[in-house]
Amino acid sequence: MHRGDKGWLNWPFFDGAVSISVSTWFAIGLRSCGACTGWPVVGLLSRLTDNETGVIIVATALLFPTAAVLYGGSIMILAAIDTYSKWTQAREAKAKAREEEAIARGREEGREEGREEGRNEIVALLQEHEVRLPPEVLRKLNGDAE
Repeated sequence: MHRGDKGWLNWPFFDGAVSISVSTWFAIGLRSCGACTGWPVVGLLSRLTDNETGVIIVATALLFPTAAVLYGGSIMILAAIDTYSKWTQAREAKAKAREEEAIARGREEGREEGREEGRNEIVALLQEHEVRLPPEVLRKLNGDAE
């Protein structure tokens, strides 16, 4: 049931009542099960039901697992899958952002190295041909001005 449904307010009561009933029926079934005594945990629970208040104790012990299986098991599993999926997507998004940032930095470094090599080639050619340039052009070639 969902919040928008008419009987939503009664659902927690119904959910609890069904869980108590089912866990009690499990306890009664364990009391009458003769073959269950040889199993480790089931045998212990079966022996506990032999006491005067044993059925109530076992039904109480089985209440949470019964409720989890009947109503929360699938919801918990689906929530865990959804959370894992979100964590994986976030991790992949961060890794992709880091990779893109590294690529952008590499490109910028490559451009800067290319500019520097180009400037060095120009300066070498000008020196080879003994061409004198004004100081402001030399500053631009050295990368001091834009």
